[in-house]
Formats: sequence, C-alpha cells, structure tokens
Amino acid sequence: MPIPANPQLPMLNSNSLQTTVINESPNTLSVVISVPDSTQIIALSNATLPPPGTNQNQVTVTTQYNDDNSLNVSVWDPTYSTSNSVASFVSHQKDQDSIIGKGTEPWVDTINYIGGYVLSVNRVMQLGKISVTVSKS
Repeated sequence: MPIPANPQLPMLNSNSLQTTVINESPNTLSVVISVPDSTQIIALSNATLPPPGTNQNQVTVTTQYNDDNSLNVSVWDPTYSTSNSVASFVSHQKDQDSIIGKGTEPWVDTINYIGGYVLSVNRVMQLGKISVTVSKS
C-alpha cells in the first residue's frame, strides 16, 4: 500500500533522497523501511516487489532531512522466512547545503544478505538518487 506524500514537505528538494529497490529474484518480496534519526519519509511507491516480468518489480522511497539523510531497508521473502529478512541495507546522503551547496553522492552501507540473495548497488550518478538490485543465485 503506498504511503501518501507528506503535505507538510515539498516532494523533492536539494536534501531529498530517492532510494529504489529492484527485484530481480524469482520470488515476490516485501520491503520494510524505517528511519534511524530525524529523516522523514515523504513517499513510498508500494511495499511489495513482484518478480521480474511485471512492470512493478521496483519500489522507490523518498526521504528528506537537513543533515544526514538515512533510510533502513529490509527485504523479506515470506517463502524463505517470516521471522528474518533475506537482505538489508542503509542508504545515505549528506545534506547538500552542508557542503557549500555541492552535496555528496548517495551511498549504501551495512549490507547484509542470506539464503542465496545478493544486493548490488547501481550507480545512478545523480545527486539524490540511488538504486539497489536484489537478486538470487
């Protein structure tokens, strides 16, 4: 179910981060998100990732914060486990205004995966956007 946009925040500004998760595994996955600090979630396109071959095998989360924009993402495969995620990561971007208006490229860290799942960070090469692909070997 989509999270509606927060009407108190602009949809995108220089401190927004769009994190996209793409499912390249054969299973339908669920995405669970949380924020570790004062980062605000503006919108989530949906929380279910069907397998490839559908036009909806990706979700995008938009977050916003005025210092260190961080988003915790965990990916669940209910056919593998209902008590443990199969993959997780944290996406980040420093406040673009804090570095003399230049900002920093987004990055991903704290990467974990199990059960044959693999996470690949796709370099979008654009401030405010990062993409991670989930696949299964």
